[in-house]
Amino acid sequence: MRYCDIAQDESGAIGSGERLQFAYFLHRSSSEHYLREDDDIASLGFEGERGRTVAEHDGDVERYARELAEKIGLPSELVSALGIAGKKHDEGKNRDWWQAAIGNANDGNPAWKPLAKSTHNNFDHSLNQGYRHEFGSLAEANADECLKAHPHRDLILHLIAAHHGYARPHFPARAFDRNLPRALAQTLMEEAMQRFSRLQRQYGWWQLVYLEAIVKAADALASRDFSRGAL
Repeated sequence: MRYCDIAQDESGAIGSGERLQFAYFLHRSSSEHYLREDDDIASLGFEGERGRTVAEHDGDVERYARELAEKIGLPSELVSALGIAGKKHDEGKNRDWWQAAIGNANDGNPAWKPLAKSTHNNFDHSLNQGYRHEFGSLAEANADECLKAHPHRDLILHLIAAHHGYARPHFPARAFDRNLPRALAQTLMEEAMQRFSRLQRQYGWWQLVYLEAIVKAADALASRDFSRGAL
């Protein structure tokens, strides 16, 4: 366990002024342990006959991210940014191959909906072919006109891209969204690297990872509470 200081101003925002201390734990495994080609299964919850749609799960994570950020005392604009990141973090699961990989192939039924939490206990990697759903989510958020002028657009895009450990600094080519031209996907990956560098300069290493952790915690809490039947 190690400790790190975070500067906080009088309003409770991260900045200069009073210093708060928090503890964090280090896992000694290589970072590659968290970036395996087959690790998308870790983002699923298997609940028998219960499934959670992408829209429902994104809404859950948005609410948890906002609540966590408010309780921590972040300024309202960061609370909003974290909530937006939560709301959009899993939109990339809405891809035919990803849904087929979790056993939820679109059969043309008008009632069909893309799931974030599967009712099956397997994942067909041959269909997914290494695609990362957070790269798809990044692509959708990047094209979202409502975010173009957002003052924290860089942070929102990074939090979406990084919520499973990628985009620090890059994505491998296998992760690219197959709905996109290859050149555009390559550009998105390069922009993610540049964005990570900019945000590290803006927030510092530890403050940026602290903000990332809020979205990751919100995702985990939403998944846990769904598994417990609380959602």
